Amino acid sequence: MVDDDPEYLRRTQSVLHNHYKVYIANSGASALMLLSKHKVDLILLDYVMPVLDGPKVLEALKAEPDTADIPVIFLSGKTDVRSITTAMTLGSETYLSKALAATELAANVADFFAKKDWERTVNINSI
Repeated sequence: MVDDDPEYLRRTQSVLHNHYKVYIANSGASALMLLSKHKVDLILLDYVMPVLDGPKVLEALKAEPDTADIPVIFLSGKTDVRSITTAMTLGSETYLSKALAATELAANVADFFAKKDWERTVNINSI
């Protein structure tokens, strides 16, 4: 999870940590360093951050073979069409509002993993 708001990070981590191993980065640069040391299955990425914003982080991730395939879900207070379109064009899985209740965010993450597990099962059974 990458966000420059420490309170949002704390709240969200408290909801997700019971079901997932959650790594925290408080900036885009910290996230890139963390990902050089740890393999993750999903990145929850803030759209608006100082210095290295979410879209720039996603572009950097897509440019590296080790991180290019990591799914990203954007989280943002921005809900304008341009921001959402940019996120989706860059290859984000989805774009969620930070206004979602923490339990709704957790449900979205669970749905993401359930869908990935189902796709994996279908692909294995098709071979």
